[in-house]
Amino acid sequence: VFPLISSGGRFEREGNDPVGSARLSSTRSSVMEAYSWLPPGSFPLSADRIFSFAAAQIQDLSADDVLCSILDGLVSREDKLLEAHSIERAVGPGQVGGSVTLDNNISIRSSDIVHHNEREAVLHLLAWRKKFRMRFHDDILSLYLREGDENSIPTPLHEVGTWRVPLNPTGTSKVRLLDSSIHVFAATFGLQDGHTQSDALKMLENLYLLTQTEKSNRFNVSTSLISESQGKVKPQEEDVPASNVIATVLACLQALPLHESTYDTLIDRGPPWMERATSLLLRLLPSPSGIIRRGAAEGLSLLATLGVSEDAHTLQSTILHSLDEVMKGSNVMANPKNHVETLAFAKAGTLLALACIQRAAKRMKKNEEERAIARSVSRESDKNEIDRTPVMIMMTRVLPSLATQNPEGDSLLARTYALHSFGVLISNSISTDTLLTPDQVQIIWKAAEAVESSFLGAWSAVVSDTCRGREREKFASGPAFLAVILRLMTTLLPWLRELKSLDRWLASRFSCITSTILEYSSNHPVILFEGSVFFERLSAHRDLITPNSCSVVTTHNLSATATPFLISVLQPPYPNVVADSELDFSNCQGPIDAQRSAILCMKEMCASSKSPDDTFTFGVGKALFSFLHDRIGRRRFQHFSDFRSLALSRAVVNFFEDCQMLESEVISLIQAILSSEIMGRDENEKSFVIIQWLLFSRCLASGDGAKTLNDVDSDCSVPGLIERTRYIARLCASDALQYSNPPRWQLRCVSANVASVAMMMLLSMDDGTDGGGFLFNSKSAQSRCTAMLRKENKEYGVELHSQPIFHLEELVTTACSTSTSTSNHSELPSVQISGLRLLISLFRAFGSQLDATINDGTSVLEQYSSQIISAVKHALNSESLLNESVPGTAFHRLFSTGCEALFVMISEKLISDPIAMRRLLQPVLLGATETPSVPFPTGDENESALWMSSSHITDDSRSYPLFRLSKLCFLSKVSMLIALGEIHIEQSKLSIVASELEKEETGRAIHCAAAAIDGFLLQDSQQSQSNNTISRPGLTYKNTTDLDGSVQEALIENWPMLSASAISSIIKAIKAGDSESE
Repeated sequence: VFPLISSGGRFEREGNDPVGSARLSSTRSSVMEAYSWLPPGSFPLSADRIFSFAAAQIQDLSADDVLCSILDGLVSREDKLLEAHSIERAVGPGQVGGSVTLDNNISIRSSDIVHHNEREAVLHLLAWRKKFRMRFHDDILSLYLREGDENSIPTPLHEVGTWRVPLNPTGTSKVRLLDSSIHVFAATFGLQDGHTQSDALKMLENLYLLTQTEKSNRFNVSTSLISESQGKVKPQEEDVPASNVIATVLACLQALPLHESTYDTLIDRGPPWMERATSLLLRLLPSPSGIIRRGAAEGLSLLATLGVSEDAHTLQSTILHSLDEVMKGSNVMANPKNHVETLAFAKAGTLLALACIQRAAKRMKKNEEERAIARSVSRESDKNEIDRTPVMIMMTRVLPSLATQNPEGDSLLARTYALHSFGVLISNSISTDTLLTPDQVQIIWKAAEAVESSFLGAWSAVVSDTCRGREREKFASGPAFLAVILRLMTTLLPWLRELKSLDRWLASRFSCITSTILEYSSNHPVILFEGSVFFERLSAHRDLITPNSCSVVTTHNLSATATPFLISVLQPPYPNVVADSELDFSNCQGPIDAQRSAILCMKEMCASSKSPDDTFTFGVGKALFSFLHDRIGRRRFQHFSDFRSLALSRAVVNFFEDCQMLESEVISLIQAILSSEIMGRDENEKSFVIIQWLLFSRCLASGDGAKTLNDVDSDCSVPGLIERTRYIARLCASDALQYSNPPRWQLRCVSANVASVAMMMLLSMDDGTDGGGFLFNSKSAQSRCTAMLRKENKEYGVELHSQPIFHLEELVTTACSTSTSTSNHSELPSVQISGLRLLISLFRAFGSQLDATINDGTSVLEQYSSQIISAVKHALNSESLLNESVPGTAFHRLFSTGCEALFVMISEKLISDPIAMRRLLQPVLLGATETPSVPFPTGDENESALWMSSSHITDDSRSYPLFRLSKLCFLSKVSMLIALGEIHIEQSKLSIVASELEKEETGRAIHCAAAAIDGFLLQDSQQSQSNNTISRPGLTYKNTTDLDGSVQEALIENWPMLSASAISSIIKAIKAGDSESE
């Protein structure tokens, strides 16, 4: 195919037509992407021709003003915060950290529109976005900045060299062709000879110089008029040729095996192409574009760290000397009118390059150690290995830019880059696992001084006279400067303990600085993200802000300091017609990365809390429910894009975004807050906290919002206390329900689950209390509330609150309605499962409590039997509901939960009507066709008779066995409880259950025994961590891969009961026979 679409090929003339040109570009990009996925060196005969074709495409497309989209994916994400701009001065996509409305508007205004032919040509290549999966040792920053994990090697052939996974294709054929050409150009660059490599770099250099000359001679007025007529406004910093050139050079340097040894051969300044690359990168370093400066700094760092410690010192020294010249401005060609601004860009790029050199050296050392471990080679340590890069020399070159004595000779942009570079140099040269040396202590101390002097002298101080003429730079670089200060403080936290002898209040001042920055940050997403990172790291070092180490009284409580900021990040942005003074009307809220960082920060703080004072309160959980309700309403299709019709840079696409993962993290945080809030509290406090969560969750699940309180404040009676408790719970739930009521089904599901967890917590408290029953017994609760009301001057709270028994009716009603909930006449099995879980917890809590109003031994739940039986019957009919709905695993789990609910009802004697008992048992009984009597399989002839599989093609084969398995488990449990005499029910009802269990008992025993054997073997294989579990067959299934996770869990959990039931039935059958042989 390649000869047909290459230059001079058969389809080249198709480019004369607009539609044909788009389709030709799409075809060429598909072929180039195919070459990108091949292992390096696998096409040696056509490598030269492909290299020439890719170079020609880069040249032609750059001349046509086509901007590549892969540059942001080639540079380090650690430096992304340097491109942050203020909300008022943002001119390009990604400069405001993903703020929904503003960033979308900027992206639309500054991007080209994709023609429908180009869009249709690549619509089928909509790639599945990769997800970040958080590891146990990951914190927020390492999760966000993690690089290299996405480079999964598809085959062993790809492990040779430095093959990289190609980025996902974009939505326009021209940009897609340019991206793939750059990738193939870099992959085949190392296969060329030195002369060809030098010519390629010369071509890139000429491309950049030619376009710069044309740009200076261009008629700006007409160009502006054309841009305005097209409705497209490009930022001044955008330089298409420079971006394409820097992306190509950086891709080539990353594709070369620069870490390999040159076998002690002194390479001097390197081959000619390295000299040209160094010269070109130094020329691009003073660019006004932040992404180009980052790319040039990354490229120089790769060149400066070439080879092992014995090699490349000359090239490294040359680059460092050239960086000194660039910092002084001697090599900067600029207009005298903007010489100061260009000098600031040059200094900023130079400072970043120094940090990138040290970071690349550490990364290279880590790669060498990993290869040595993989090859089982003992790596000898070299005495001079730590001096691979002159760290101290680079730090001394950064320190002058951190001074505040001469602000006229410096800029805020250069100071921002200096602070960031100093932090990168420290984090990549000083280990956190060992004690600091005296020199390292001085470095950390100097960095702490730089943080405070920069905060007090460069940002918060009045410097209007010194900033005259540079107001635009100060306003634009303000967010990046504050974010860098927060990042540097976060970097220094692990070493502050060793600075206590010098200043024990340092961590406290850092916390105060962070709170001040966040308060005046205008809700900039980049600053909010860095604030969450700082508080998360500080939670691991709580001893640094103890009361005897604080200069401010309130800073010793980390939760009290961070909670207002974290809650403000999660505040849902509601649209207003008129701006409200209490809400931000700048339309810059809603970035998922800032919200997710706040959630992860709260999870870490909750996990590291040691006392009740450090835990989050119920108010935080209430805010999380409101945030979850809003976020669920904004959920979109996973691969939906607002910019499918625009040619955008990859800077707009934030891979930290994952709506469903954010929702799951919020749910786990809510449960963690509930568990931590009762930690270390007495019995009375625990009961109040759990009841508060229980009633609040019930209101959310039922959509019961706030109602008026009818003169209950003066009613000091138990009914008045109950009504006031209901009112407070509804009032708390109204915050989440005021913009959407009835609540969304996801919120109902989460709320019902939280309510069931709260009920089980109350049940464990009641069981562990001497005497028991004070929470669920009507008389005990009545006397308890009366005693609370007798106390004087007690407000509603720990000393005055209601009891769960008084809210039984609303709890049962909510659980039953949730268990049968639907949406637009469609079943919601996930919500129904959560409602059944709540119903089961109510059975266990109130099943043994008698109705005090009747005094005839009737259970307190008897008055709600019609609702309860209807809810459980609905779940047991899931097998028939499955035929009317979309196939999935939810209905199988719903049936399993219904079986569990029916078993609890039988064990708690909650079914008084024999007819209702028979109706409920009917769906869970097994017929003769489902449990045939078969001998133990010795071959393939009897195996299929024991398999729990479906005969319908549309059923989910992996989860369908849960239907029969749930029936077997239920029947086994009930039969064993009857055999052991633990079910004390009336003789009429017992006879109904016993008669139904006697049907097909032999066949059921055989299948129970087979399931028990499979469950034991699965448990044994998991405990031994055997790798053969993937392909292990069983008696009831063909292969373990044919089973859903819920089926495997049920087998492992219930195999002892299945085994006991099978043995009991076998013994019973033997005794009933005429002889032992029968």
